[in-house]
Amino acid sequence: MNSNVVAELWAVKEGMQLATNLGITHLYVESDSMVTINFCNQLSDVPWHLRTLMSDIMQMVLQFSTIQFHHRYRQANCVADYLAKAVVAQTLNAQWIGSPPVCIKPLLYADMVGRAFPRFVKL
Repeated sequence: MNSNVVAELWAVKEGMQLATNLGITHLYVESDSMVTINFCNQLSDVPWHLRTLMSDIMQMVLQFSTIQFHHRYRQANCVADYLAKAVVAQTLNAQWIGSPPVCIKPLLYADMVGRAFPRFVKL
């Protein structure tokens, strides 16, 4: 299993922990990793080296009144994609509470007004 899936699963776990710490009881988790979402929805077998991490996530699921895991294409989740790349490049702090960083405000605005980010596929 590649490191992208490991990173996505850690992000899910950390996000769930943050939501728990903030007292959130209803959670909607989106990811552009179909593999990650399938693992979280228990639709795919988890490789042995990820079972401890997935076990932690499944235990955390019990802390929420409702929790849903959904796949979203990267183009539909451009804010998260931008933030993930910025954190990996170490150009942005990985966590903040309160106002969003200035660098993502244009993306948030585009999302708010429904701007489309088309996904191009080779036929």
